[in-house]
Amino acid sequence: DLEDAIANYRTVVDEAVKAEYKSQILVAIVDLSLEEPLEADASSLAGDDAAFEAFLPDLESYLDALKTSFMPYGSHTLGEVPEGEPLAAMIKGMIDPDYSDHVAAAGGDDESGRAILRLLVNGTTPGDAQTEVLGTTTADLSGDLALGLDYLDRINGCTVEIPRILDALEAKYIPPGPNGDPIRSPDALPTGRNLHTFDDREVPTKAAWNVGTRLGDDLIARYIEDHGEYPGKISFLLWSIETSRHQGTMESEIFWMLGVRPVWDKSNRVKDVELIPSSELGRPRIDVLVVCSGSYRDMYASKLELIDKAVRLAAEADDGAMPNYVKINTEDTYQSLIAAGYDEETARTLALARIFCPPPGSYSPGIEHAIGASETWDNASAIANYYIDRMGYVYSGGIWGEQYADVFRANLEDVSACVFSRTSNVYGCLEHPMVAAYFGGLNLAIREVTGESVDMYINNLRSAQDQKLESLSEFLSRDLYSRYLNPTWIEGMMGHGYDGSRYLLSLVENVWIWDVTMPNLISDGMWDRIYETYVLDSNNLGLAEFFGEQNPYALQSIEARLLDAARKGYWNADAAALQHLAAEFQRSVEMNGVTCCHHTCGNLDLSNYIQGVMNAMNADSSGDGPESVPASSVNAPAAAVTAEEDGLSGEQTAANATVSGGYGQNAQMPASPQIALPDAGVSGHVMQEVHQESGESGTTSTPLVPILVVAIVIGAVFAGIRWKRF
Repeated sequence: DLEDAIANYRTVVDEAVKAEYKSQILVAIVDLSLEEPLEADASSLAGDDAAFEAFLPDLESYLDALKTSFMPYGSHTLGEVPEGEPLAAMIKGMIDPDYSDHVAAAGGDDESGRAILRLLVNGTTPGDAQTEVLGTTTADLSGDLALGLDYLDRINGCTVEIPRILDALEAKYIPPGPNGDPIRSPDALPTGRNLHTFDDREVPTKAAWNVGTRLGDDLIARYIEDHGEYPGKISFLLWSIETSRHQGTMESEIFWMLGVRPVWDKSNRVKDVELIPSSELGRPRIDVLVVCSGSYRDMYASKLELIDKAVRLAAEADDGAMPNYVKINTEDTYQSLIAAGYDEETARTLALARIFCPPPGSYSPGIEHAIGASETWDNASAIANYYIDRMGYVYSGGIWGEQYADVFRANLEDVSACVFSRTSNVYGCLEHPMVAAYFGGLNLAIREVTGESVDMYINNLRSAQDQKLESLSEFLSRDLYSRYLNPTWIEGMMGHGYDGSRYLLSLVENVWIWDVTMPNLISDGMWDRIYETYVLDSNNLGLAEFFGEQNPYALQSIEARLLDAARKGYWNADAAALQHLAAEFQRSVEMNGVTCCHHTCGNLDLSNYIQGVMNAMNADSSGDGPESVPASSVNAPAAAVTAEEDGLSGEQTAANATVSGGYGQNAQMPASPQIALPDAGVSGHVMQEVHQESGESGTTSTPLVPILVVAIVIGAVFAGIRWKRF
């Protein structure tokens, strides 16, 4: 596999063989779509031995991060707890990294550490488990395993979930407990408690301030390294569930960019903010644009007011020699608003607006539904403008929830980079559409206004011991390979039957949203791997049989989405893949009927495209095989969309607006399929409101497994590479 090729490259003496290993490594990083997250160019590395040698440590570090990442193993069933290997792996994640260090100090390795924990969860005492595996005991390991036993008791206590739900329905007392990610915050276990967060008057906490300022410095340093100058404005996406976990790390970073700090009272509650003198700050004041979820707006309104005050303090600061980008941008916006016809007072107020989110009572940017209904738009500009209109509500300066899409657009014009945080080991960037809708949509909106994408970063706060800034590309790619393309993760989901099939389908839909909002993020190679993993079943997991028994419509929807991605130019698939997908899709329709998801029923463009693929295939063959797409897949009425948030109720309809020439045909596309925004009186799909931006509960008892088997993924793909030289 790839790691073996690297090891062989480092040890081989023969230069010709060494060159062969180098070629294999470079082919692998291209076929695995690792160039973007590693910020590498394989073609350049092929001709530069020194650069290749300097690149190898980064590649090894990335592969090591893949192997030591966490993944949820299967979905969660109320009242059931993990057993065996998943249970041991979850406990290891909770007591690492100290535990692994102590195992190594005692002469053991990763397998030794796992073996000890397998014995522990099966009832062996900490001392006996150490002796059986290592032949000795140490005080450090005994302490780790004692903590592991405590966590084991907490996990086993999660069986109370169903009785506690029944108690709640009978209005009985439910014991309170903190929310949080169990790997990051083990005190969140056991589940089945009345969740609480903390006193939000303490946000940001002093600890969060220290982390946020460090991450802010890291962001500035990285931007300067990449661009040779300070960023003028950074956009931050705030979610309530994230703040409840990191306790104000993102808010601290916002304050730090502005050159403002919190003022705490004797009870460690934030009572105010104050300006940091320019001489103490030692750098320009960097402007901010804050985009937040509807849940954040409702739960942390006082934090928005504090951020608004911080912006005003920064805008009024007279810093002398150092640039003040807050003041500069405020004045530029003021002048543009005056030129647009605003009166002086309103223009001055709106020029200071930096906080935007959905309209009052709404909790979604809405584009996730529009992107899914891919036949309703021709290009991403329609999606971008819908995002701007939807998110263009001001929450600052005494204005609370009034739409000023033009002011939002003006703020987008000078954004240099965007930042979001991820604190959960269960949820990343591909588990749910809201991350792509909010964060990817933000990039799409900026690109619509400026013509260019900006740097996108993730504050990776999953580990309390290793909080770091990462590029979105690096973070998302690692999640894709360590989870969704990992046969162990897939097997875990298959073990949950129909429910697991929904998670497999969600990957493709969420990758689709990312590709529409950030085409440079999702490569053709990623689509290729998804096709090979889920349609061709490259890991030989029996996926066709699984989908056939549990949910054939999920696989049909996956096939249709892959075809639609190719139809709209987001995936440059080869003809063989398209023909196989079209044939499998048609076979599924004939056997099971049409799934009637948002991109199949009523999608005449896709139906024509599939028909073109089938015609081309039949022309290449002797004419045998299916001849046409069943009419039911063209004429069936579009299914009502039931979404987790009803922000689009009465605001969006899906209409079949265009007819495509299809695969292998030339046709003039109609020019104006836009997302329909009917009057409020027009009836439409009924959406269900959930005041939750990402579908993430505060606590989960789904087991989280270190990805020590992720090498299987890399090896499997590596083994199937069509070898070629650079």
